[in-house]
Amino acid sequence: MTKSQVKKLLDLLNKEELIELVLGTYSNYKEVQNYIELHSCKDKEHEEHVLNVYKQAIYPDFDLSEPTPRMHFNYCLEIIYEYKSLKPSNESVAELMLYYSELMCLHHD
Repeated sequence: MTKSQVKKLLDLLNKEELIELVLGTYSNYKEVQNYIELHSCKDKEHEEHVLNVYKQAIYPDFDLSEPTPRMHFNYCLEIIYEYKSLKPSNESVAELMLYYSELMCLHHD
């Protein structure tokens, strides 16, 4: 479906129907929840919190206390791309990418 088709579809809905659509989407998709939460409050602390959630999602793959860290690189890249899709600041995306790189370097030391 193109953006113009979605716009036409949304134009047919009244306010209550739009609210129900957004709430249903919010309830069913974690990515939508993260996106709305990140953009509903533009303070730096909230962006830091979301960034830390994504860092925590990456960390178990590189946990050095484990005898053999999992290191699923594709999974970690998916986490980064998912975070990037939330449209955070460029600095936050760069910080997550650097965090991933640092974990890789620590594992190889």
